[in-house]
Amino acid sequence: MIALVSYNPLPKIHSVIKDNLYLDIYVADSIFNPKKAENVTAQDAHFQHLISHKEVLERIIVFVGKASSGSLEMIALFCSSFTLQQLFFVCCDHDLSEKESLLKYYGVSHGQYLVFNDNSKVLSRQCNEEQILLGVLINLVV
Repeated sequence: MIALVSYNPLPKIHSVIKDNLYLDIYVADSIFNPKKAENVTAQDAHFQHLISHKEVLERIIVFVGKASSGSLEMIALFCSSFTLQQLFFVCCDHDLSEKESLLKYYGVSHGQYLVFNDNSKVLSRQCNEEQILLGVLINLVV
């Protein structure tokens, strides 16, 4: 089983999965909401579902955005709850040095995460990680 994790809604990914029912994918979108560091806890219902399926999760793809939205806490929680072999992080370029320092601290190698820039800083909007997550997902299942 593969899990996709984001604190934002992922409607396009839900649509792809609905049209391809043979895929064994759990989408944990809108996790840790509202998006604040103090809401990133192991008691979140989506996170509890992931923990309960820990043994069958081959890969967990985790989007980590702005630090103010809890991305640093997400990195710490996932790295301390799952094996590094299970984890792959998709990082926007907001607060990137902080995220990369924390990933390095937990032993996450450069091959276990990717960074994208979609000009959201310039356009003053939230990152659009859904296309990137869908690409990573397709790469894993094809």
